[in-house]
Amino acid sequence: MNKLFLIAALLASSAFQTANAYQLTFNPQTQSVAVGGNVAVDAVLSGLTSASQIVSAFDVSVDFNSSIVGFASGILGSDFGVLASSAAPTVSGSTISWNLTSAELDAALQTMQGDSVTLGTLNFSALAAGSSLLSYSYSDVTGLNSTALSPELLTGTINVTGTSPGSVPEPSTLMLMSLGALGLLAAKRRKAQALQI
Repeated sequence: MNKLFLIAALLASSAFQTANAYQLTFNPQTQSVAVGGNVAVDAVLSGLTSASQIVSAFDVSVDFNSSIVGFASGILGSDFGVLASSAAPTVSGSTISWNLTSAELDAALQTMQGDSVTLGTLNFSALAAGSSLLSYSYSDVTGLNSTALSPELLTGTINVTGTSPGSVPEPSTLMLMSLGALGLLAAKRRKAQALQI
């Protein structure tokens, strides 16, 4: 009977840990924008408070579809106090990479950070119609007492609607061109009829 109780307690404990897992998410997770527009996406690590945890350093990358959206700029999050080192988000191909290490003591970070921390904000421009999946990878996420955190990596999506500039004329443009051609044709006929008289 005691073994069954111990097994049940271990299972409950592991379920509790899974429920309180850290998650690296995008906020908003899904959004739509027209071709030529811009969108901002926050990179957020959540689930810290329930585990009495912080983020003191990270080295994170985001992959995106560079034929659908283009990386415009990025800003590091502000919940890290004084920084020991940092690299603002930069792009190489279709991967954005950035990192930072806080110079603050863990106790100071505990007062600055809540359940979730925004690692940074990524700004994209919409290049062509389609969907761009956003996905994470990381080489380091450091927490309290320099422990390594292993967040669950969630994906995001940017849906781009409309057509690429110059690819297909809009119906109103086609109508105006057709009316112009008809007008020229009518003027040519009147001129030909005037010459025959």
